[in-house]
Amino acid sequence: MDANLQPRPAVPADAPDPVVVSAAPLAAAVLHSRFPRQREAEPVLGATAGLDLVAPHVDAAFYRACYPDIARDAVDPATHYHCRGWREGRNPNGWFDTVFYLQNYADVADAGLDPLLHYVAHGRAGGRQPRAAVPAAGAKRQREDRDLAVVAAEMDLV
Repeated sequence: MDANLQPRPAVPADAPDPVVVSAAPLAAAVLHSRFPRQREAEPVLGATAGLDLVAPHVDAAFYRACYPDIARDAVDPATHYHCRGWREGRNPNGWFDTVFYLQNYADVADAGLDPLLHYVAHGRAGGRQPRAAVPAAGAKRQREDRDLAVVAAEMDLV
């Protein structure tokens, strides 16, 4: 080691940023534009991107009725669904099934996209279904009659 070189003293954690307090504000701007200082409390940029498309399709009354914690905590249902609710398997309204959509459209699940946002922006136009098809009222009765006929035939009751 060169005799002229001295090790730098340790900088206390609470010391001010030397670039910010220097006489060169341009240097501070350049340094922090390339490596921005971010506080932990700052929201992640883009966390609510797409909220404007999702919000009209989140039924606030439905969401609060199904999930009492949302009503209790006075959380905005659209924001909650878009940021966290879909990851928890919650449904935003009565006509969209979050779990069904993610299970049936693996590309959306793999991409980590809000399924309602995907449906509104792309899925509906692409013919994707928002929930499992509901059978017609008479279909259940016909299926039950057919099932009873099969059971009766196997039991030699016919």
